[in-house]
Amino acid sequence: MGNAALENLDTGRRYRVLLVDDESHFCFAAGLALRQSGMDVYSAGNGVEALEMIIASKKKQKSFDMIITDIVMPVMDGIELIDNLKRQDLNIPTLVITGFLDIEYREALQIRGINHTLEKPFLPRQLIEAVQGIVRNGGREQRAGKQAE
Repeated sequence: MGNAALENLDTGRRYRVLLVDDESHFCFAAGLALRQSGMDVYSAGNGVEALEMIIASKKKQKSFDMIITDIVMPVMDGIELIDNLKRQDLNIPTLVITGFLDIEYREALQIRGINHTLEKPFLPRQLIEAVQGIVRNGGREQRAGKQAE
């Protein structure tokens, strides 16, 4: 894995990841693992905060390269976040992490074009491998707001 920075091949800058989860201890640990793998990591505690950050970053032309979001959160959950991104035509590769992924959630995500999930608990290397896999795939079939191609 190494500590080489994971760069966005389109922009040549470090990969910008938005981590969305209401569990601050999880955000700290996951953020640390992602930073150690060379990514720039930003955190939001719910979907509303995430949506505000995504819109603001796009206006500054510093869009996020990937979103990693939990499903179950207060204020706005991960499914609602994905729906809002779709409505605003914000197509960002998305990894869904959750401690509870039943068939209903899995189907809801697939309908929205999200096919990559990671169930908690997981090891830091599993998170890094999942992110790197999506990066290598160019985010195809993983974009919030866009149906699988």
